Amino acid sequence: MSGTTQSHQASDTGPRARIPLDGTLNTRDIGGWTVGTGAGDHVRHGVVYRSDTHDRLSPADVDHFVCAGVRTVIDLRAEDERHGAGHLAGGLATAGATVHSFPLYDRVSAGALFVPAAEGISHPLEAFYRTILVRHTDAIRSVIEILADPANLPAIIHCTAGKDRTGVVVALLLSVAGVDDETIIDDYARTGANLTEEWMEARRGDASRYGLTWEALKPALETPPEAMRATLAHVREQFGSAAGYLVSIGVAPESVSRIRANLTEMPTS
Repeated sequence: MSGTTQSHQASDTGPRARIPLDGTLNTRDIGGWTVGTGAGDHVRHGVVYRSDTHDRLSPADVDHFVCAGVRTVIDLRAEDERHGAGHLAGGLATAGATVHSFPLYDRVSAGALFVPAAEGISHPLEAFYRTILVRHTDAIRSVIEILADPANLPAIIHCTAGKDRTGVVVALLLSVAGVDDETIIDDYARTGANLTEEWMEARRGDASRYGLTWEALKPALETPPEAMRATLAHVREQFGSAAGYLVSIGVAPESVSRIRANLTEMPTS
């Protein structure tokens, strides 16, 4: 194992910590968050990771995930977002991981970001997240069924920034595991601290490429706590819980139970 990889592993501490890889800005282990009443239960480390794009992983980054035992990569990007090594998860496929593509993005869902917010919608991203939950049920169901099988773990879930599509899926997972809303919102908002000013500046080119002004695009790059808070409240109001939502889109109740078991563990004495 290289010295760089050792440094990566040593820096991976706590549920908020960014794993300092060479080729990503927003890779994190979703483990460590307290579950339920806070009696000592927590989300397990090393089971599910969340990340931004893998198009620029270095050999040391790939080595880091190989050493972590990653078996599955779930790519939530649309086809036109994947370039070069991105189709092979930046080299993880070559290293033995199985890569699944389940896009949570289309013109309709993206359009929710750039129309005037409807009454009662806190932020354009809330509209986007609601649209994901409605339009991409097949993809979400497939993701959950894959993660319900322990043979597919550890797994990485990622999109382009690791913020919106990844954020929605991770929010569902953490909620099913028993993590409270405010903690899920904290996890979501950490992306804002990880995406650098240089990354934001580079997005100006995206605005012109998509025929948007910078002022129109910039809200889509934010991580407003109120957007995730409102999304979680919407799921609870409409379906009773994240588990209720997953069952409503066709996820087997046994798979929901397995997800919870895979993500949680009892404290050891």
